[in-house]
Amino acid sequence: MTEDFLTMGLRKDRYLKAIELLEQFDEEIKATIRDIGQRMMKCQPDLFIEGVEGDVRLRRKPFSSKSWARVDYEMDPNRTPAGQQQHLNVHLYWISPTEYDRHDVDGALRAFGYKIKGASTETDTEVIQAMGDNSMLDTAPDPFGDNTVFYRHVSSKTEIEETAEAMINHFETFGNRYSGE
Repeated sequence: MTEDFLTMGLRKDRYLKAIELLEQFDEEIKATIRDIGQRMMKCQPDLFIEGVEGDVRLRRKPFSSKSWARVDYEMDPNRTPAGQQQHLNVHLYWISPTEYDRHDVDGALRAFGYKIKGASTETDTEVIQAMGDNSMLDTAPDPFGDNTVFYRHVSSKTEIEETAEAMINHFETFGNRYSGE
């Protein structure tokens, strides 16, 4: 850190402005993922307890391989396979490109998607097979656990909105496979 950097940061309130921008971004992304999660639940209302509130969390770790914003919605245990506590998880992950052997990306990969936490590997595999090659979403192993993530890389609000529509359609089509029936 140089003297000029610190001096200009103090004189122009850069620190306060950076905090304000960060808080604004946090609120915007939390509202966005909560809205998308609620829209997804409306596609498969029988999988959720009526009135379930989403648990929104953020993890900020600059230059971390796994920073994220996410919302989890508990699924109705009476509608999921016996012994499986499942959650609909809508998320935005910031991941180091090297984790995917990507050298064409400057900065972080931003993966926007969803998964069913606690789902069986068999169910995830069944959904992937049913998707076929024409899916609007990519799949990958969850960097935080055992489930499959259905996602797209995003870099704009428009791409988030387009991905949200693909996620909602995907969950409307395949979400019932996560029920115990």
